[in-house]
Amino acid sequence: MKDSPTKTLLIICITIAVLAAVGFGLGAWYVSGQSEYTFTGNVSVEGVAGGGVSITVPDDQLSQSVVYGSPKEAVNGGSWLYSDGEMSENLRLVYDVTFSGATENVSFALTVTATDEKEDDATPFIGPRTGRDFGAATYKNAVEGGYIAGNDGTEIAFDVISGGENLSYQQDGGNHIINLSSGGDSTARLTVTFSWGEKFGGVNPYEYYTAFTEDNVEDFENFKREAADTLEYLSRCMEGVAYKVSFTRTA
Repeated sequence: MKDSPTKTLLIICITIAVLAAVGFGLGAWYVSGQSEYTFTGNVSVEGVAGGGVSITVPDDQLSQSVVYGSPKEAVNGGSWLYSDGEMSENLRLVYDVTFSGATENVSFALTVTATDEKEDDATPFIGPRTGRDFGAATYKNAVEGGYIAGNDGTEIAFDVISGGENLSYQQDGGNHIINLSSGGDSTARLTVTFSWGEKFGGVNPYEYYTAFTEDNVEDFENFKREAADTLEYLSRCMEGVAYKVSFTRTA
């Protein structure tokens, strides 16, 4: 008797999902003492075994967080933009991933995706200081507006630690392929690095904004209000967003 479509799908889609709830708010930033934004995120890992393959990550690596936050030099600094230091920037996740139990040669596609639980219900954000209509506060708009980099700007590194004779990695354009042969356990270090968008020149907003002062901006007070509204808008965009790193069996 043939497998049902559902069972076949479960066999093909062997995945390990890393859910990273995104933190933004620039780590409790303050703009000239006007505003404070905080939003934290955690990472959890769920392993799904099947097809004879088990994929695991050490428990002590499950407490990592992704934080679009402030750099350490922003803590209570002398600039007009500063932080209380509660949430330092962390845009990198590192996992030691172990593959075991393979009884045949298999391949996995490694992908990074993002979901936004509020995307269909998001409302326009009107800046409380400037009255500017930023549009709907969604992850999609944060990416399209250049505030953060999307999947194209996410860097992935996959370095084999042990069992290299059974495990290999190849990148073909935007595709990340992992090949596993039968044998003993194999472990690789997976590093996923997220980044800021072109709106901030690809750097932390602290570095971007603090290059501006009353000496090189004509209406500096209005500039600071615009910055405060922009950071609050981005904070709203990132609420309810989660990243997922998946290994999906392809062969």
